[in-house]
Amino acid sequence: MEFVKEITEVQKDGFLLFLSQDEYDKFERTMPLIWMWIKRIQEFEIIRPLEKLSESFTEITLRNGRSNTKNNFRSPEFFYSTCIQHIPKKKYKFINIKPQKKKNYDYEFIKLLAKDTKEGTKNCEEYLDIYEHLGILEEERKNLFNKYGRYNLNNEENTGKPLKSSCKNEMIKYENELNRVKNLPIKKRKKLLKGTNLRKYIFNVTGVSQTQYSRLKYIRDNSLDGLDRIDSGETTVRQLYHELKGIDTSTSEIEKFEKHARKLSEKISKEKMIDIIKKL
Repeated sequence: MEFVKEITEVQKDGFLLFLSQDEYDKFERTMPLIWMWIKRIQEFEIIRPLEKLSESFTEITLRNGRSNTKNNFRSPEFFYSTCIQHIPKKKYKFINIKPQKKKNYDYEFIKLLAKDTKEGTKNCEEYLDIYEHLGILEEERKNLFNKYGRYNLNNEENTGKPLKSSCKNEMIKYENELNRVKNLPIKKRKKLLKGTNLRKYIFNVTGVSQTQYSRLKYIRDNSLDGLDRIDSGETTVRQLYHELKGIDTSTSEIEKFEKHARKLSEKISKEKMIDIIKKL
């Protein structure tokens, strides 16, 4: 990680002053990950400096008679200056956390983590391994999903709480089943699908078509309250999707009316149809 190298090997005074605003924001966002990475240094001489850093970054609060601890890095300036004050300047070796072979990562979580840290998915897979190694994976997943207003199917099933809305429920079912099938070994996947294409299989299992999922995903990504509006009955998936896309549906509605009118003309006279239209 580039910032870790700056802290351990470079240690340049005023380093943060030379960062662009985007780079500074990235440093601020990723301080928890930088700290986790630093704690992976495996050399003996770093033990005492890490203890001092831990004391500086730990905040203890009392709640209901119990003490709670959490990281408090205060600011990028405090975090960086405190690190270079205690960490001897040199190139370090880090504990290598090896993931399980053919590990099935939670890519919904990894995508959000990549979005949050502005890092590539490969780096985020390693961050996920670190979270898991430190025993904080579920906590970090929950915090990130809450931050972006997403809902994790596994968390909600474990708590027994209902999903927040039918639209989100449909999306979660689709995504989880799709990821489950894609992560299967090729032989098992072929056996499961039995010659059926993946789209059709997912639809048969979840009741959600790829078109429906794609529209819901577009609505979720482009409208803060879009899914809630659909669930409340205020609008429909098709209407809101077209509205967000700027698609004029008036022409297609007229075409539908003409199609129905032609069918009706086979059963009733044109005069009767005109009479019905006049009464509308």
